[in-house]
Amino acid sequence: MPKGIDQDMWERIRGATIEGYLGTQSKVLRDFTRACVYTRDYRDLDDLQRILTVLRELGVRGWIDYKRGCDSIRGLYGRGALYWYSPPGTVTIKVPRWSVGREIDTESSGHQPPPPQTRDPTQPECS
Repeated sequence: MPKGIDQDMWERIRGATIEGYLGTQSKVLRDFTRACVYTRDYRDLDDLQRILTVLRELGVRGWIDYKRGCDSIRGLYGRGALYWYSPPGTVTIKVPRWSVGREIDTESSGHQPPPPQTRDPTQPECS
């Protein structure tokens, strides 16, 4: 999410999450520098597209970055941790040129990450 979330924007994101229009949960950092919206499955591009569209309708204009929860657990932060992103003002989902998480997935499995699909919620987020 873009840096510098104001109280009004946070209330819109929070409300949309409670009403079921966004992901499974959302949070804002204490200093309001960033908001996070959590999704069920990073591979479900239809759900990501739906959530991205709602965020744009709510007024989020800047870059929207998507990082998997398992990459946070791995300690991956910054630009190299991105899994998907959307340029300012668009509803386009793009793959970064380089991603540590994608590289780890490729190295550990010997192949590219699995294609987008619906994930069994009882299984770990990154497989």
